[in-house]
Amino acid sequence: MLPLATGGSQAHVLAIDYALRPVLSSMGASHIVPGWFTLDRDIAREDGTPVVAPASAKALEEVTDQFSAALGGRVSTLSPTG
Repeated sequence: MLPLATGGSQAHVLAIDYALRPVLSSMGASHIVPGWFTLDRDIAREDGTPVVAPASAKALEEVTDQFSAALGGRVSTLSPTG
């Protein structure tokens, strides 16, 4: 499992480790890779497509690469806003 979360402030950053990860584990996830958290404002929609701010996109790419490695494949990268 790859935990992903957004929140309105940095106060929510621990939600992945203290709320989401235990739920995923109790649902039977056998391998939970490090998650990703970003602020709501770092994700926008352009023509119905989510677009991630450059700094957040780099972090997201790193966790998706880790997730992909855990699966044994490659996940396509996102195009950050510029």
